[in-house]
Amino acid sequence: MKTIFTLVSLFLFLQIFSQINVGPELNVKLKENIFTSEQLDILKDTKTYFIYRKNDDIDIFEKTLNKSWSITDIEFISYEKFNSLEINKPISVFRIEGLIKSRTTKMSGTSQSTQIYLTLSIDSDGEKRYYARVDLYHDIYAYAKLSEKYAEGESKAMDYLYNEAIFYNWNVGYLKNALKLINDKLTNSQTRWIYENKTTNQVDRLKNETLYILDYTINMQLMDKSNAKRFEKFENKILGNYPYEYKIITSKEMDDLVLSNKPFLYLTCIKTGSNKFITITDNSNSQIIYSKYIVTGMIPGMNKGNFDTLIKELK
Repeated sequence: MKTIFTLVSLFLFLQIFSQINVGPELNVKLKENIFTSEQLDILKDTKTYFIYRKNDDIDIFEKTLNKSWSITDIEFISYEKFNSLEINKPISVFRIEGLIKSRTTKMSGTSQSTQIYLTLSIDSDGEKRYYARVDLYHDIYAYAKLSEKYAEGESKAMDYLYNEAIFYNWNVGYLKNALKLINDKLTNSQTRWIYENKTTNQVDRLKNETLYILDYTINMQLMDKSNAKRFEKFENKILGNYPYEYKIITSKEMDDLVLSNKPFLYLTCIKTGSNKFITITDNSNSQIIYSKYIVTGMIPGMNKGNFDTLIKELK
């Protein structure tokens, strides 16, 4: 079998897939990597820049995400302004990175995939030291559009990522909890290994509490909210066996819940490459109470079997 990987040079090449990983190594497929005290001390001595996207509501982002981040001073900055900074000491940065990959085999021919993620790294003397990554769930057009833009130059590709690309989970509510989880793990010298399948006793709360399900968690390609009957039929097929209260919400509705400081449990399913990561998060403390890693091929979103697995955990 012959495999060919095509790497876009503005991206970091990593052969892993994750939803939220906290650790000093990003290639954590085989085992979890632990921080040294020196690595954490270096991070704590930096100022952190969070590079926001063009259409972000900066006032809301700053007000909300500032509450999630305490391990360092943090500044929210545009991509254009960040590129013009004159920096003479190590800094830490939340920025969008990823890869475009082309894979060719004799059996299936050539296939392409794109993984894009928000990383936390330290920039020092042209080198990067990574601390965390959050996978961004992009739409089906990202590969073609990003390849087209990159052919015009690296700056065009980055403009696309920060101005035009669609990421279903780039919203202030999701990022608030992602940053809080990363912050708390780093503050307590802890890591999070994203390949661990874990169910905590907090999952039993779903028997009495509503599970809020992000709409992109369901298969985006099959959902059609404009056709109410078709959507209802599909929803019943996927969730028909779930015996407890649930509500499907948009990212905007999630933001409203988060900004109202409402405690709630929400489910996401992030697909990256041929893998998907299912998590249930407690908005009150940003902790993940349920996580499943599934090799899924090209099928995105939750299916009936995924929900049936969750139901079994609740019995």
